[in-house]
Amino acid sequence: MIADAPPAQICLAEHETPSVETARAARLRGDYDRASRLLTCVLIDAPQSADAWVEFGFVNLASDEDEEARAAFLRALETAP
Repeated sequence: MIADAPPAQICLAEHETPSVETARAARLRGDYDRASRLLTCVLIDAPQSADAWVEFGFVNLASDEDEEARAAFLRALETAP
């Protein structure tokens, strides 16, 4: 199962270039798992991306993962206060 794969393998399995924009599009389609995978790839390369952390927070909210959403939003604030 892809969710059990290490992040680098998940990124290699993606068919499009991971970006905040492609993750946002996936979230808006309701594809939260794909959005989460794309954002994981973005954050591997750019852990200081406040935009990626904010989007990750929205994905977690949409997935009813409130604590994870809170942590992502706090990380975004730490990154770009």
